[in-house]
Amino acid sequence: MPWFRMHSESTVRHLALLGGFRRSGRWAVPEHLVVVAAVGGADVDLAGSVLPPLVTVTKVSLVGGTRLTVPAGVPVEVHGFSVFGRVDDSAAPRDVPAGAPRILVRSYGLAGGLRVVRAADGVDVPGGPAPTTDDRPV
Repeated sequence: MPWFRMHSESTVRHLALLGGFRRSGRWAVPEHLVVVAAVGGADVDLAGSVLPPLVTVTKVSLVGGTRLTVPAGVPVEVHGFSVFGRVDDSAAPRDVPAGAPRILVRSYGLAGGLRVVRAADGVDVPGGPAPTTDDRPV
């Protein structure tokens, strides 16, 4: 049973019980995105998506990390903890355009962390911009 998608009008929940899941490409991101991964990781790519003015991402995992790719120039505020892992947004945007959407991330985990990576500026490839990362481990 890999993953389920449950949603209401402004909230979408992804549940991965065993194994992970990936969400990428062009999609309309809801105001509230909940990612629950019991055993396995999650890869959520918002770089090629349509964002509302404020997105709240809540990530809960028992075992497994999550990679969140965000568009260049979009400010991200990260809160949370991981008992055995790291919650990291080490790639802050250089210039934030006026009126840019904002992303608020709440990350909670037991074994596995969260890594926020920023898509490359101006790169346009199918499925969204290509992600770039820094050298700091999660």
